[in-house]
Amino acid sequence: MQATLRILGREGSAAITHRSVAEEAGVPIAATTYYFSSKHDLLREALHLHAEEEAERVADATRTLGDEPPSVELLAEHLADFVDHGLGAGRRALIAEYELLLQAARDPDLEPLSRVFYDRIRGQLEVTLSELGARDPRATALLIMAVLAGLEVDNLATPTTHLSRDELRQLIGQLLHGLLGSS
Repeated sequence: MQATLRILGREGSAAITHRSVAEEAGVPIAATTYYFSSKHDLLREALHLHAEEEAERVADATRTLGDEPPSVELLAEHLADFVDHGLGAGRRALIAEYELLLQAARDPDLEPLSRVFYDRIRGQLEVTLSELGARDPRATALLIMAVLAGLEVDNLATPTTHLSRDELRQLIGQLLHGLLGSS
């Protein structure tokens, strides 16, 4: 599945075949056809794996550090790190994620997996926002997720204008302060 995700990030879903995945993974093609009967199966399982990995990464990004009390500044730091990683070292994985989400938009069988992925991330963010005193943690989480996705897509589409980690931190901090009513 990691091979499938690497291909998705590098070449897109059109490049996913049993042969390309087997070559990328360094295994015989029989290994991919034995476990996955179709391209759809490869994509479904790749989405499942990615959802698990990303949900954990988001959970890490939205948790507070150690015994520190939750704060807007700390959450802004974590979310800025999260987005910065996706735009930098995790760029191909982020591209693969959007490829999978677009594929799920076209394929009703994949949509439930993308919904679970989205709901898990939103749920973890809601917990943190509740700890920070958000009046409506669900609505606030939805807005934050939409802004972060917009920042990711804008910066993936125009990599030469990539925002720095400090710029991301400042923007996310302004967003959080505005949504949470803190100064």
